[in-house]
Amino acid sequence: MNNDELRSVKQILNSKIDSLRNDALRAYADLSDQNIQTSPFPITMYVMSVIDYFSSLYCGWSNTNMKLKRFQSKRMINFCHLKLGYGKSESEVFVSIYRH
Repeated sequence: MNNDELRSVKQILNSKIDSLRNDALRAYADLSDQNIQTSPFPITMYVMSVIDYFSSLYCGWSNTNMKLKRFQSKRMINFCHLKLGYGKSESEVFVSIYRH
């Protein structure tokens, strides 16, 4: 990977972090004085997309392919379990509930 590619990757990762930070601030901010409801669900949706993104980068593929026995949910579960350190059953529940 050359320097331009590394800069591009760093820029993408920083934008993802900034977006998640923005969602987190909105989800937990006291917005009652502004008559605006909080919104915690974008955080979960964003986290799932990031897990999907990073797990596909780690595994080197993103599309489900039954012939090759590549399944997106299984890839995401394994990533949560093996790389993020969550329990296997917790990872299965998390991906099963929040992926769709």
